Amino acid sequence: MHLLARHEDRLAVAVGWDVVVLDPATGRSADESFARLTDRSTVALAVGHEGGAWALRRSGAVEELRPSSDAVRRRLLAAMDDGATALAARGGEQRAVAAGDASGRVHLLDDRDGTDPVHSDAPLHASPVTAVDLAHHGGHHLLISGGTDGAVQAWMPGRGPLSPPVPTRDVPVTAVAVATTPGGLVCAAAWTDGLVRVVLAGAERVTHDLRLGAPAVGLALTDEGRLCVATTTGVLGIDLTAA
Repeated sequence: MHLLARHEDRLAVAVGWDVVVLDPATGRSADESFARLTDRSTVALAVGHEGGAWALRRSGAVEELRPSSDAVRRRLLAAMDDGATALAARGGEQRAVAAGDASGRVHLLDDRDGTDPVHSDAPLHASPVTAVDLAHHGGHHLLISGGTDGAVQAWMPGRGPLSPPVPTRDVPVTAVAVATTPGGLVCAAAWTDGLVRVVLAGAERVTHDLRLGAPAVGLALTDEGRLCVATTTGVLGIDLTAA
């Protein structure tokens, strides 16, 4: 198992039962005991404000791996009608937690001002959400989601429908990632057939298609423009600014 999540400017990576912290630029361990999984059915990791970390299980249960005074994750899940099928978090000044559910809807809680959770008015996907990620873009939270329907959707609370960042494919999405980088907004998505598609929405729309020999089970984008891809065999870092 190689799941990953952003942890400030680093990565939290699940390797077997252990969750370790890596430098995304070098791949070196931060030499700290971050957390340990207790269930093999974990499908997603999320690291939020103050280093609070959670593991989402296939059953929809969420386990707290590292405690935090931040109760945002509990507040968001309590406000959802259905259990979570995807989970992501962002720390720092724009801290928030995002989730997807089996009905295809997405949910977000911005915890900076103690605001209430917000939910998509209608399902963004025709089937369960399999992956979510979020970035702060243009002064707003931007949530990217993928589903078993093969679609990748973009959503901002209070905004009308947004154009899909990448075209729908006929195989399920396994992971998504989004970040605002020096080169512009970057979105990445992976599907079960092994394709990873990266879109840079800068002055010109640039798309990279990657096939790494195994399906990606996790994606993360750093604010510096580095794409980290987790497969069942390991984690690969790609400098998109060089590409």
